[in-house]
Amino acid sequence: MTQETALALARFVQTLGTLSLLGVLAFRVLVAPLARGLVAASLGLALLGGVAWAGLAAAGYGVPVLALLGGTGFGRWLLLRLGLLALAGGLARPLPWLALAAAGLGVAAAVLSSHAAAEADPLGMAVLALHLLAAGLWLGGLLPLWQQAGAAGMQPARRFGRWAGLAVAVLLLTATVQGLRGIVDLPGLLGTRYGQAGLVKAGLLLGLLGVAALNRFRAVPRGQAGMLRLGIGLEVGLGLGVLAAATVMGSSMPSWHDTPVWPFAWAPSSIALEEPELHDEVFDALHALLGAFALLLLAGLARRVRWVALIAAVAITGFALPHLDLLLVPAVPTSFQRSPTGFAATGIAEAARLYPGHCASCHGARGEGDGPMAGQMSLPPADLTAPHLWDHADGALYWMIAEGSRTADGRIGMPGLGRQLQPGQIWALIDYIRVRNAAVAVEADGKFDRPTPAPELQLVCADGSTPTLGAWRRQTGALVLRRGAPAVSTVPTIYLHPGPPPPGGCVAPDPLAWAGYAVLSASGAALAAEDWFVIDANGWLRRRGQGAAEAAWQAIRRDPLPSEMTPLPHQH
Repeated sequence: MTQETALALARFVQTLGTLSLLGVLAFRVLVAPLARGLVAASLGLALLGGVAWAGLAAAGYGVPVLALLGGTGFGRWLLLRLGLLALAGGLARPLPWLALAAAGLGVAAAVLSSHAAAEADPLGMAVLALHLLAAGLWLGGLLPLWQQAGAAGMQPARRFGRWAGLAVAVLLLTATVQGLRGIVDLPGLLGTRYGQAGLVKAGLLLGLLGVAALNRFRAVPRGQAGMLRLGIGLEVGLGLGVLAAATVMGSSMPSWHDTPVWPFAWAPSSIALEEPELHDEVFDALHALLGAFALLLLAGLARRVRWVALIAAVAITGFALPHLDLLLVPAVPTSFQRSPTGFAATGIAEAARLYPGHCASCHGARGEGDGPMAGQMSLPPADLTAPHLWDHADGALYWMIAEGSRTADGRIGMPGLGRQLQPGQIWALIDYIRVRNAAVAVEADGKFDRPTPAPELQLVCADGSTPTLGAWRRQTGALVLRRGAPAVSTVPTIYLHPGPPPPGGCVAPDPLAWAGYAVLSASGAALAAEDWFVIDANGWLRRRGQGAAEAAWQAIRRDPLPSEMTPLPHQH
């Protein structure tokens, strides 16, 4: 058993005991007296899981358990939680209401070690606390309900159902809020461990609700004790599954911080809707499916035409579905991944050193697909200066570079570089290729006709601050980036220079960053002193030139590109 698996198991046991203790105490206070054994068993599980969790965490950090418990936020939180649970166990017989309150605080204390707490998200913490309390009140009360089902008639089940129904409503509401706030998109839902565990949890929870509804509205009203005990047993099993999935989610990186790995060979895409003919084809198919659905409703309502309506609905569906293939495109595991480089000028400069040795022999020095090895390849090397480069997502380019490609008969079309380069180097190469593509396109008139973000820089300013280019630009609006020596300027200007910044201005002193911007020059060589770039208020490169830049700055300042434009497109 791995360390990670053991930690997850200890966390599962601890959470199971905690929720069970809350549910058992609530059952004792609100429904019927119980034997002390359930309280002791629940408390024992919680304490055992907590001790194991602390020991495994201490071993993972390489510190003594006492040092972990007393010297870390996690340790102090765990001590608080176990202390509250122990207090609840001790008060269970003499002061059951106080015991229930202590157990509730022990359950709610989980928010102190949650993702929401780490991100200082008060709403997320409140929603999580309500979710856990509702789960404990409902699921934790199932075992004592199973014990009493049939033995004392249906009265305990009816009492349990009254407040358990409220707990279920809160559980559903908070689960919906958590899902909407936590799973940000389809790749995050299907391509991350957090999202996949969330899907499993949602499926199990729906099954749990179905069984609970059967118990509540069929077994209890009819007094069917055997059916009720069977249903409660199923609820317990599904509840354990929900708790296991929640444990996986709690020990996983949230999907909005994780890198999705797309699990299917095809992915949804709306690119077809941008073409009028394809747009009409897709919507005609959707309208046909609506008609098929209407026929299904008719089949359910009118017996005389049932079979005719069913056959027509199946025929229409069979005709319409193939046309919806236009909403799918081929995908690879990295299809929805975005470059983590931040489009930094230093990374682009480092990739410029990699390109000649790994890419130029096939793609050519300028990337036009005319390298000395091009004629020996099974597939012609791609022209990296072509406009269609911008139609390929970061993740698709990454997979192509790392894994290469093959021809239809299995021959290597492009050798993969995944064994020769680190992932960070491949991502930097993608930034470099995009910048060189923009540089070649801008040669003719000095205008960046394609949305090209300004490579990021680390600045040193006259006031002693050290902002990034993006942060400084957001304060000043459109600006000019120059290679020449710092001087007093009438327009906001950043200088690629090692000297002190001019009054009110900033410099980018790192020569590696200058080399990154040199990739944008026609030759890719070092920038001349008179070279300049104009960057608009939303961070887009708009002009490149030499000499005076004030006129270009004035024009761009009044006409920025929309900030929501996507420079590096998603999967197409």
